[in-house]
Amino acid sequence: AFRRAFVARLADLRNTVLAPASIESTLAIASAGVAESYAYERGRWAGVPTWEDEVAALGVSVRDRADQLAATLGVDVPVRLSEVPATAGRLYVNGQPVWAGAADWVGWYAPGTRLDVIAVPAPGYAVAGWSGEGEAEVAAGSRAVFTVTEPITLTALFTPASGDLPRPGPDDVVINEMWINDDGTRYSSLGHLPLEGDWVELLVRARGGVDLRSWHLTDNDTRDGDAEGTLVFPESEAFADVPCGTVILIVATETPGNAAAFPRDDLDARDGTLVLYVGNGTLDTWSEPGFALGTGNDALALLSADGTGIDFVAEGREVTPWTFGVLAEGVTFDTPFSRLGADDGAAFTGTGSNDTLDGWIVDPPACASQDARCYGVRTVVTPGALNPGQAGYRLRCALQLARRP
Repeated sequence: AFRRAFVARLADLRNTVLAPASIESTLAIASAGVAESYAYERGRWAGVPTWEDEVAALGVSVRDRADQLAATLGVDVPVRLSEVPATAGRLYVNGQPVWAGAADWVGWYAPGTRLDVIAVPAPGYAVAGWSGEGEAEVAAGSRAVFTVTEPITLTALFTPASGDLPRPGPDDVVINEMWINDDGTRYSSLGHLPLEGDWVELLVRARGGVDLRSWHLTDNDTRDGDAEGTLVFPESEAFADVPCGTVILIVATETPGNAAAFPRDDLDARDGTLVLYVGNGTLDTWSEPGFALGTGNDALALLSADGTGIDFVAEGREVTPWTFGVLAEGVTFDTPFSRLGADDGAAFTGTGSNDTLDGWIVDPPACASQDARCYGVRTVVTPGALNPGQAGYRLRCALQLARRP
């Protein structure tokens, strides 16, 4: 059983992050960072090969090692995957993203390997179905699950999304900011009220607003898990139609300081902000108690009332959208946070998807997080308000709604 698991994992890595194209891309980035110093070293030490030869040798070594292991373990059945149109989505195999630059991807697997292939459409597209050759058990929707016994060719078919897509869906609401073990920082975005413990901020992106009633924010490791905890939005009219651009601050730790700062919840979204303190009883904290932001391999998932995946972020690589069970619904998060410890957090400054770290500011310094007062430094941690880079978000929401067919 261990051998089968090892061979399957080796194949997944060799076909994705250790694929030649992926390695070449990684080597190019790494080598560019030290290339300037190499001429000095080569001039100082006699017999040092050229820079190009050294980089090429490293790439050959990594590729050859993976190929030798694969040949020894019998990883020799090809699986070909493609997308139509080629830029309309992305494919994942056993939770690993297929190399994005490949128009026609080929992976090699051992006979008997079970594969879970998921098609995630790009914004503006939907999965129309699959076509292919071989013994693939293609399920309806975005997922194809099969056991490798012979060469397989499989194509994910995408189509432009219609204007009346059912809601809710991925990124209709995003996790916009999070903080672990805040130490009572007084934030100007909250009128200098202090925050203690954990807090999470959500941002509504759906152009027509959302019905948040019975939605779940959980730090469980799977959709059906109950070992950690979940916060559930109530069946209240205040959450029946939350407008696009609304910021929702959730103060997730009960302390005397938080109770004094937030004696009642702000449930009026007309000013663009909702503030919910778990000690006030608005959020259901008792159905699945124990919600807390971890300082190691922890994850946050946002689910709609019917359990549909909406958003996901993670620190560490133990929990992913695939292992949690929301990748097939289009929820992705490819690059986890790292080293979030005491009094640490992250703020999203983009206006689109928060699935990669490109738009995140992780572990802001003390001056930028208002833990220290510094002259001329922009604050990037703004609980209860739009973050830097999102100033025009509500205007964009209004324009989207005006153009709605």
